Amino acid sequence: MTGLQLRHENIKPRSIVSGVIWSALDSAVGQALTLAIYMIMARLLSPQILGIVATGALALEFCRAVLIESIAIAVQARAEPKDEDYTASFWLIAGLSLFAALALFASSGAIERFSGLSDIAIVLKGFCIVVAVQGLSRTHEAWLMRNQLFRSLAIRSLSSISVGGAVGIGLAIQGYGVVALVGQLVSTSLISLVSLWILTPWRPRLRVSRQAVVELLSYARYVALTGIT
Repeated sequence: MTGLQLRHENIKPRSIVSGVIWSALDSAVGQALTLAIYMIMARLLSPQILGIVATGALALEFCRAVLIESIAIAVQARAEPKDEDYTASFWLIAGLSLFAALALFASSGAIERFSGLSDIAIVLKGFCIVVAVQGLSRTHEAWLMRNQLFRSLAIRSLSSISVGGAVGIGLAIQGYGVVALVGQLVSTSLISLVSLWILTPWRPRLRVSRQAVVELLSYARYVALTGIT
């Protein structure tokens, strides 16, 4: 058995306990860090800036829930996902995320004019980077979760939140306003991407199975409909 072919039946109780501990640590410490960073940013930035970024985050969440999560959930739902399934998932998510990022970038100016929200275009253009970056890392996250490597997920999460928060707070102190929050999210996603690629032994192949693509899309369409709703 290779490192890329971990089987659930070979996971020892000790590994399960360790996974639970790391998962709980990831959740608890991650939430505490996020809350602390938000409270600091809220003191440094105006409510208007927070509101504009929160509004822009709706578009980010839509892309994530409909395009990214639908494929990721589809591959995680398979009884015994193979390497070809993860490869198909990676290229599907990467392609859809790139399409969403380009569409968001192209429509950012029109959305600002239609909504009348100042600086919303800057926010959406920044979120284009986040969408594209998430598309390059979500399959790696799914691989780690499937193989219950929660320690790697916790390291990724805590490091990305910490670095992203430091960047955001630093920019806010310097008076960059809305750019500070966008910079925080972009930095967090970039650190998350680098961490996942370093911590995950799996790598996508260039050859994609047509059957795997069809099967993933067949399942993902129902998840996407739920996301749209």
